[in-house]
Amino acid sequence: MEKLHINEPINFDLRKAASWLKFLSILNYVYMGLSILFTLIVIIFSIMIMSDRYGDTGAGAIMLVLSLFFGVLYAVILYFSATYGIRFSSNINNALISNNQESMQKAFSSLGSYFKLHGILAIIYIILTILYILFGVVLMSMSRGSYYY
Repeated sequence: MEKLHINEPINFDLRKAASWLKFLSILNYVYMGLSILFTLIVIIFSIMIMSDRYGDTGAGAIMLVLSLFFGVLYAVILYFSATYGIRFSSNINNALISNNQESMQKAFSSLGSYFKLHGILAIIYIILTILYILFGVVLMSMSRGSYYY
């Protein structure tokens, strides 16, 4: 079996891919920071609503719990996505510069983790979309008769 050879066009394309993934990963870190900032703002507002004398403490509590859950979840997803992308970028560049097989293996392992994460997220999105459609159909069928009375 012939060994894999990385010629100049492949090297160029791998470096270009690494640069783009590094850029996207940095954007993910920025979005993660913004997500944390907005989550903190919503938490402050929900605490203000709960502490208001005439405010709705139930709505404030629900807003607090939901903002914490979804804010932290979104930040964690962005963190792992960005970290896998940065690892791929740095390891592939190191492998191409030093002709290091171990760095190449680490790079593609990180890339595999990056795509696995996004694949799982895509499956979750598809499942949630199907559930959303089914929920809408059930609600529409339940309310169908009420229009005629």
